[in-house]
Amino acid sequence: MLAVMILMAWRVGTDLPTFGPMIFFLAAAAWFLWVAGRGLADPMANHYYAAMMAAMAWMYAVMNGSMHPPGPNMSTSAMDMSAHSMPLAAAGPWWMTTVNWVAAVGFAAVALYWPYRYFAERRIALAPRAAGPGRFEVLYQAFTAGGTAPMFGALL
Repeated sequence: MLAVMILMAWRVGTDLPTFGPMIFFLAAAAWFLWVAGRGLADPMANHYYAAMMAAMAWMYAVMNGSMHPPGPNMSTSAMDMSAHSMPLAAAGPWWMTTVNWVAAVGFAAVALYWPYRYFAERRIALAPRAAGPGRFEVLYQAFTAGGTAPMFGALL
């Protein structure tokens, strides 16, 4: 997911096909929901991972312009423009802007929640539960949410 986020922000990444990654992230979201429903791991974390995967699919769908209906002064050939030449003011109908706002604010809030959870767990446990990089999972989730929030902000 990190590599895909970098590609989204990088100019070259906007010229790549988007249908495959959208399907992949939707399937990943469904898988995390399935895992959370089975109680195989931390359900809250798996619901969050599902939301992140769905957010990635949403960003691909919005960024490639396939969800933008042609306006009264736009021909359908204008929809073939790359994401860099599309004006940000034509972000889409109100419901798309609302979803992007909710996602931007939600991921900004989650970026604050994960460090809180990290420090709360450290206070409770005298010894780290996981060895190695696993003990920093909540911190890299904070950074991931912190990077996702401005990406949704750029869609506004």
